[in-house]
Amino acid sequence: MKKKVLILLAIIIVCCGIVTMFFNKKEKHYVSPIENPEKIAVYNKGTVTNISSSDDKYKKLVDIANDRIKSITGETLCAFMKEDLKKKSILLEFDYSNENKLSYWDPYSKKEKSITYSKLYFCLDKNDSVGKVMDFEGKGYGPLGFLSSPDEMIAVLNN
Repeated sequence: MKKKVLILLAIIIVCCGIVTMFFNKKEKHYVSPIENPEKIAVYNKGTVTNISSSDDKYKKLVDIANDRIKSITGETLCAFMKEDLKKKSILLEFDYSNENKLSYWDPYSKKEKSITYSKLYFCLDKNDSVGKVMDFEGKGYGPLGFLSSPDEMIAVLNN
């Protein structure tokens, strides 16, 4: 009798372990890195400055952008009005001569999704939700979010 109880108890423990592993498995989360742009245009309340790949700020901004996009989980409902942002805020525009692909894991649909882009836009307004998203020109749905804080990008531009 004791042997049957111990066997039954062992079976229950194994089943609980399997069920726990099944329901607690970690979600995939990844975002592919962005490519190096040909140039970065900085729109600061209507004034435009171009940053080329030979500029010290260029690599720092691309590296920070790649860190910021790691938290992307999908499309957002944020209104990203590029022309207004160019005039009223600080907007970074990463320009590419070719289309590139960015892939990410969407935890809601539990699928890999992707966009193609020829331009990427990062607003650096910390006081607006648009500062937490990335917009693009290309194929796919966007803007994508939510990004980490733009503070590091602002610091690079201010130095």
